[in-house]
Amino acid sequence: MSLIPVMVDLNRRHVVIVGGGKIATRKMKLLKETGARITIVSPSIEAALQSLQKNGDFIWKPKQFEKQDIADADVIIVATNDSEINQQVVEGAPCHALINDTEDAERGNMTFPSFFRKGRLTVSTSTGGASPSLAKMINQKLQTLFDDEQYEEYLDFLYDCRKLIKGSSLSKSEKIDFLRKLLDDEFKNKEKRRNLVETLKAKK
Repeated sequence: MSLIPVMVDLNRRHVVIVGGGKIATRKMKLLKETGARITIVSPSIEAALQSLQKNGDFIWKPKQFEKQDIADADVIIVATNDSEINQQVVEGAPCHALINDTEDAERGNMTFPSFFRKGRLTVSTSTGGASPSLAKMINQKLQTLFDDEQYEEYLDFLYDCRKLIKGSSLSKSEKIDFLRKLLDDEFKNKEKRRNLVETLKAKK
C-alpha cells in the first residue's frame, strides 16, 4: 500500500464506523466536528459513545454488521474486535469508498495520521503503520515549535494578505514577490502587518 497525505472535506459525506468500542469512540470524537453524516453499526456501544449518541452526533444501528450497512458509505472505519467481521466489512465495501481498517492497515486504502492544529496550521505525522506511538511522540515535539499564540495571528495575516494579493492589480511577478516577502521576520510585528494590509488594500 502506497499512501500520500491529503486533506479531505467530509462535510455531508457518509461515514460508517463498524464497531462500538474504544477505537470506534476515538474515531467518532475525531470525526464529529467534520460535518459528516456518521453511522455506527454495532450490537452495543460503550458509555462514551452513548453520551454522544444522545446529543445526536451520529446514528446508531444496534445490530450485527451486514453488507448493506455500507452500501452508500463514502468512508468506512473497520473497528471491531472480531477479525472475521473486519474481513467481511473490507470485502463488502463499495469500490468508491475510503477504508480505514484499524486491525490491519494493509487491507484498507486510508489511514488517520497523528496530527495537531494551531489555528489555520495543521501538521500531521505518519510512520506508515510502523508505530502510531512514535508518530504521536514526533507530533508532540513538533507542537512545541508552534505553541506561541502569535503564530495563529500570523497565519491569519498570511491568509488575508494572500487573498488581497491574488485580487490586486499587481503583475504576476509582483504578486510572487509580495507572497515571498510575507515570510520575512519583520512581519512577526503586528504594526508591520497592519501597515502591509493597508498597502495591499490600496492596490485593489
